[in-house]
Amino acid sequence: MENEPKISIPAAFCLIAYSALADLIGFLLIWIGADDFWILDVLTFPVTQFYFRIKGVQGNYALFASLLELIPYLGVLPILTLGVVAVIWADRHQGSGLVQAAKTIRVIQEPEKVLEGKAALTARLAAAKVNAERGGERGAA
Repeated sequence: MENEPKISIPAAFCLIAYSALADLIGFLLIWIGADDFWILDVLTFPVTQFYFRIKGVQGNYALFASLLELIPYLGVLPILTLGVVAVIWADRHQGSGLVQAAKTIRVIQEPEKVLEGKAALTARLAAAKVNAERGGERGAA
């Protein structure tokens, strides 16, 4: 099925718990007056992005959240957790207007992929037409 979520519920729970734990540790470090010097970001960014890429999910929301986490003292906010939740939500709501708008923006940013897709579709239609004509010739003979 095309609209079936790629991220399972147990995996979503683990991802949210992992990112919430990282955000909580970051908050506690800032609260006691320390800084993690991007150590938490180095530990969370590859894990979440690698998982999203393996599953074939666009993790752009989490990527943007990870970049926001790099801004000093902004990491005290649960931005990473919100980014992961946004990716999971987008995976589960493929037909929503927000997800469709994000896909439209991506198409605008990468028009060469749209052209490649259009060329592939045109080639498939031409091949189908040729096959139909060949089938029609065989049936007439």
